[in-house]
Amino acid sequence: MSRCRPSLVHLVAIAAVGGLSGPALAAPPCATPVTARDFHQKVADGDAAYADMDLTAFQAARVEARGMVPCLSEPLTPAQAAGFHRLEALGAFLARDHASAVASLRALVAAAPGYQLSPELAPDGHPLRMYFEIAENTAVAPPRPLVVSGGGWSQIDGTTTTSWPVDRPYLYQAFDAGGGVRSSTVLAVGVAPPGASDPHTRPALVERQQRTARTLGIVSGGAALVAGGLYLGARASSARFWDPTTPESELEALRGRTNALGWASTGVGVVALGTGGAALFVGTW
Repeated sequence: MSRCRPSLVHLVAIAAVGGLSGPALAAPPCATPVTARDFHQKVADGDAAYADMDLTAFQAARVEARGMVPCLSEPLTPAQAAGFHRLEALGAFLARDHASAVASLRALVAAAPGYQLSPELAPDGHPLRMYFEIAENTAVAPPRPLVVSGGGWSQIDGTTTTSWPVDRPYLYQAFDAGGGVRSSTVLAVGVAPPGASDPHTRPALVERQQRTARTLGIVSGGAALVAGGLYLGARASSARFWDPTTPESELEALRGRTNALGWASTGVGVVALGTGGAALFVGTW
């Protein structure tokens, strides 16, 4: 039996019924150590469930993957971290959390430079592809330095580092002097690593900046969704215009509709990029 790719409306409707939302994904820490390979396999399970439109299995895999993070007994690789961020982006997209979807895609791009969405995951014209293009083309904010107390070192998204990103979510792992995993956690945009000291942090100012940045991020995500809808409308109108069965009497109206939707999509897309850039500026100034 053939299987068609799900439409945006279909997937969002299933996600809404299934309760795919941020708070619902909270899970207690696992009781046993988790290998990086087991974690990667759970992420792959989520990818497969998304491809099959099995939203129940997708939600379960995402919850389990998040729950595995605190119990990781091995360092993650950048590819494994990128896979997790892709899973998070898909979950946020289905839950209509557009700002978080773009943020997770930015984390994916940072962990795996050069990564491209497959046509099977996001066909040409799919809103998720537009979100990915926004994530690719958004300027990266300067990271903040961190000093891990008690020796050892840190990894962010599978790469050893002495700084942390302020403009995207990330997977943080701290290691002791002997190389053992001290802690692993998923941190949201603007949240400093636990136990790390940042001499440049000014708590009150940073909190105000983060609130403003989050607001601008939400506006940017909403504008991106509207632009995506307008773009899809323009494509549908264009396809009807070029359809040989379309009566000539309708062609002029279709031409005007296609042009209007196309220009509107471009304009709203500019708003999305502008507010997204403003969010980064405010959050890191």
